[in-house]
Amino acid sequence: MKTFKKLSLIFSVFLITFFGEIAVNLACGGEIDPYDYYISYFHNNIEGDEYSPFAYNQMVYLNSETDIESEPDINSREWAKYLNVKKEDVLKVMYKTDSATGVKLVNFDGNLSQLPDSLQQNSFMQALSKRKESLKYYLFAKSCEPLANVDFSLWDPKPRDTTAMGSKAKEALQLTEAEKNDFLKLRYAYQAERMFHFAGYHAESKSTYDKYIRNSKVNSAAKGWALALYAGSTRRLGNPEESAFLFSKVFASNPERRVQAYKNYYYNSTPVNGALKYAKTNNEKANIWAINGFGNSDSGMESLNKVYQYEPKSQLNGTLLVREVNKLEQDLIEANDIAKIGYNYYFSDNGNPKYKDSLKTVNLKHLNEIRNFAVKLATEKKYPQPELGTLTAAYLSWMENKDFMASNYLALLKPDKLPERLRDQYRITDLLIKAKNIKKGNPFNENDLLPTLKWLDEKRFAENKNQSNGQYYDSDQAEKRFSRTTRNFYQQILAPAYLNMGDTAKAALAMVKGDLTFKTMKENSLFQNMSYQSIAFWQKNLSPKSMQGLAVYKTKASGNDVTGLLASALNQLKNDDFYELYGTTYLRTHQYDKAVQMFAKVSAGYKYFNPDNWYADEANAKLYANPFIETINDFPKNM
Repeated sequence: MKTFKKLSLIFSVFLITFFGEIAVNLACGGEIDPYDYYISYFHNNIEGDEYSPFAYNQMVYLNSETDIESEPDINSREWAKYLNVKKEDVLKVMYKTDSATGVKLVNFDGNLSQLPDSLQQNSFMQALSKRKESLKYYLFAKSCEPLANVDFSLWDPKPRDTTAMGSKAKEALQLTEAEKNDFLKLRYAYQAERMFHFAGYHAESKSTYDKYIRNSKVNSAAKGWALALYAGSTRRLGNPEESAFLFSKVFASNPERRVQAYKNYYYNSTPVNGALKYAKTNNEKANIWAINGFGNSDSGMESLNKVYQYEPKSQLNGTLLVREVNKLEQDLIEANDIAKIGYNYYFSDNGNPKYKDSLKTVNLKHLNEIRNFAVKLATEKKYPQPELGTLTAAYLSWMENKDFMASNYLALLKPDKLPERLRDQYRITDLLIKAKNIKKGNPFNENDLLPTLKWLDEKRFAENKNQSNGQYYDSDQAEKRFSRTTRNFYQQILAPAYLNMGDTAKAALAMVKGDLTFKTMKENSLFQNMSYQSIAFWQKNLSPKSMQGLAVYKTKASGNDVTGLLASALNQLKNDDFYELYGTTYLRTHQYDKAVQMFAKVSAGYKYFNPDNWYADEANAKLYANPFIETINDFPKNM
């Protein structure tokens, strides 16, 4: 038993070290982008942005934590309409004042002269100075803010002042009773419900909603905010199933609270049938099924079929359909060795062919289920954009290597009649079908692809107007769909095809072209603009013959063909890295005279490439060549 424990400990240490080393290597090779960890050509925003935070993404809980609507914007619009003032003026006063101005606003009595000059001309403040009942509510709401918005700190955890909030809630109820204006009455009641809720008086919070808010005739987003509080109190009072149902209603009615409602639905940890037993309409049932579909990272058709059954016209159908396609992309499209993407490549089950075959069979079965649904969506025409179904069927057929079927589906569509995003996806799918001959190594006319490749260039340049100035990771990567599509096409399809045809130089060109996301570059060094996959390919795979081929291709950049398109990308970059590598390939083959000729073309101040020792400090990180040290065979460390 002692031996077993010792072996277990040794094996655990080995696993930690092994996978830790892989993690370090991957980290040094480039930060993993959560929006770019598998190969995708089917854009997740084809059907619009209404449910974009819930697009498929296995690496994070939500594709985006940001709602598609802004609560401050919505509230400001409602106040602007009510007072007949500028929405921007309301937004500035309610949400964008500094702390010093906020203190003055708390004590505002309607006298504009006591305000800063910038606010004296503000139409919202001018209206409040004339509308005393509105000013009274505004000041009351300001008095509630410090109680509701308590910043939590682990170093100084301050409990909420529940006594003060309870008093405010009772005051708000009195003001609600006294107020005759429905717009203000609703908002006083909301403040009362909110104060009761935060103070932990959930029964009182719910009764406030039932009495003053539920049947209010005012068309306001505040009713949805109040319903969210009601749902939270329902959970606190011991009914998570009803709470989940209520949050699904907020999910449907208030896009500015949709992400919050989605999270709260799942905090209830209730099965789908628990929420469904409270649903009375088809719309309510469809939204519950949609939320469950958005929360499922595994492939499955149940939510999709249920939503279509209850609300075939809802955009939820298209969003869920695209999610299922994206899941299949992760499961069925394999990364090529020369342009590996993400952790999946390293941790896939490569050692069990039978398991992989059986898993692929399951995924192909699911592909056919999705395609059948897509065809149904197209033929029944209940969905507002039935063309999505046809386009999806074409793309899935391409994924299944049924190119003839894919082309037949595309032939049913008229691209010039499609909405922009569907038309873009049509062009991408058409490009992929045409490129199948390339991938198979069959004879092909690469220039048939030229118009679409030029179009893709313009699309990715348009979403990469501003360079990141050396930032390691751009915060807007989720929106760089055309950049990923273009790179994937060049590096996962075109470069491997050229490599299979024996044209390593052209494969290297395609790798570089896939990386150049900017039309013009501030830093135009070759290796500074390459991904770590491309750098590894260039440094490890190119021979003097390949470099000679690249030198010839560089002279063809003016041609109006695919070769010219690829070569022009290389010519955007300085030659120093190119000639250093050129000389290095000659060194490797002991052609020293030619190596010297290439190195002579490198700029005088150029810093030659040296590998880094990841484990050393900055001063000792560079591994300079030293002919006098002894190394072990498998790793160049000092002995």
